[in-house]
Amino acid sequence: MTFGVGKSSDALLPEDQSVDYLLDNYANEIIHNYFFISSYDAKPNWMGGYEWKLFQSKPVKLGTLHHNFNEIHLQHEHEVVRDIFITPYLYSNVYGVFIKTHKRELKDIIPDYEVNFDYVFSYMNRSLCLRKTQEI
Repeated sequence: MTFGVGKSSDALLPEDQSVDYLLDNYANEIIHNYFFISSYDAKPNWMGGYEWKLFQSKPVKLGTLHHNFNEIHLQHEHEVVRDIFITPYLYSNVYGVFIKTHKRELKDIIPDYEVNFDYVFSYMNRSLCLRKTQEI
């Protein structure tokens, strides 16, 4: 098994990993003018862990998810609790989706786990951008 070059890596990303370039040239269009990049498919250098104090615009909590912890293989099922947040990212029509995994459920299996906000999904609504351009 090779680590760091699978689906969730930067191995197949273009050299320019800027948000602008990836949203314009790499992101998947799910419906007309709606694009996304998921850390499941690719992990550009701007995705990953963030600390709460580093957010310019504080994220809004969308909900809480209780599910089995599948990031590492365990002998027994282990449930974790994750909060899901969204916030604008760099532009008014680009949003970052973040997850915060609670430490309480992980302290026995990952004792040195540090809680942070993992940037897992980027979403862009190009129609909002087009409307703003037309208004000028």
